[in-house]
Amino acid sequence: MAPGGQGLAETRALPKVLGLMFRARPFWPRSEELVRLKVDLIVTRGTPAALAAKEATIPIVIAKIGEPVNTGVVANLADPAAM
Repeated sequence: MAPGGQGLAETRALPKVLGLMFRARPFWPRSEELVRLKVDLIVTRGTPAALAAKEATIPIVIAKIGEPVNTGVVANLADPAAM
């Protein structure tokens, strides 16, 4: 998108389910769909969504996650893109 241009936001969500904290599987279809749509950026909230989105080759912004290194979302905080 050109600077000053308009963008489009695509939203995908799951209902909150008890015990879903570290299970990324329900998020995979949504992540794959965003890849097919060729979005420019994926924004996630929470560990399961981040784990599913990290498989994509699209830049990711991760919000509301406690232990990104210990859960395997990133290898280290100094260089989160390195895997």
